[in-house]
Amino acid sequence: MTKLLVSSIKALIFLFRSTIIVLGLVTMRGMSITSGPVTKMEDFIPVFHVISAALCLHYIFLYQQSFASFDVLKREVRKYKQQKVELEASKKGDYDKPVKPTLASIKYSPLDNVEILKADRCVGNFIEQVIPFFIALCGYSMYVSVIGAVKYGWAWIIFRSYYGLVFTSNRIFLSTLPAYFCVWTMIGHTLYETMKY
Repeated sequence: MTKLLVSSIKALIFLFRSTIIVLGLVTMRGMSITSGPVTKMEDFIPVFHVISAALCLHYIFLYQQSFASFDVLKREVRKYKQQKVELEASKKGDYDKPVKPTLASIKYSPLDNVEILKADRCVGNFIEQVIPFFIALCGYSMYVSVIGAVKYGWAWIIFRSYYGLVFTSNRIFLSTLPAYFCVWTMIGHTLYETMKY
């Protein structure tokens, strides 16, 4: 039952990510997006869709972080109970008594667990990168091009969405470098355009 629940939750997370990406592509195809900078409030709507999708991705990462902690806690409690049974069977002293894990000890202590580290780094890296992304996205849409901002924005979301999948491999730069490229390209073009004023 537990494996089914874990598989279902992972499938749901994949579905949410896929939905965000598909909605982005549908939004770009179904709307007339201004090719130049924002001139009226309606021009900013597709950019707001990108911002909303980025925030949804952030909450997906937060959910994964909590899920990883609870999943590891469940396994550690099971392990604790097994050690306790074994200790009682062997009649050893209290000095060998296992310590019962808590959510705080799992979530906030340095535990050598790849799942928690991966989930923590997804959230941490996203938080580190989202502020420059939002500034670059808004600046680019206001001074350069709305459609360009939307394209770079959805690309950034796609690159960020699989950060957790490549985190434990030596392919992490397949997520980070293209996302950095999107942000720096938007910032560079925005700076260039604003220097003309």
